[in-house]
Amino acid sequence: MTAGTRHCGESGFSLLEVLIAIFFTAFAFGALLPALSDTYRRTSETRAMRNQLFHARDVLDRVLSGAEGAMPASGTAGGFHWSADAVPQEGDEGEAGGGRLHSVTVTLFSDADRTQALYNLQTLRRIPDGSDGGG
Repeated sequence: MTAGTRHCGESGFSLLEVLIAIFFTAFAFGALLPALSDTYRRTSETRAMRNQLFHARDVLDRVLSGAEGAMPASGTAGGFHWSADAVPQEGDEGEAGGGRLHSVTVTLFSDADRTQALYNLQTLRRIPDGSDGGG
């Protein structure tokens, strides 16, 4: 028997076959890595946007719940700065005891950069007469 010869009944892979398999496996993972990285980045961005929208909706709900009295004009919530404004709608004279229809806008900013709005939510709300509307 000489070294390196195969006999009937012996099984296994040669070193060259193993190295080629490792090379192709590494090549396949290398090709998938940019796609996985892009997917991770997009998932992170989506989570951040969902978090921002959640806080904007929460602020809008709090502002609207305070609309019966003096509406808050700005504040901080969840690491974000926000501002609220209520503008009376033209042509709406209001209802007896119901107040005038206002356009209520809540703008959400990041604390790091308060010049660029992350979200702008707007709704219509009847605000009783005598409320300052937060403007």
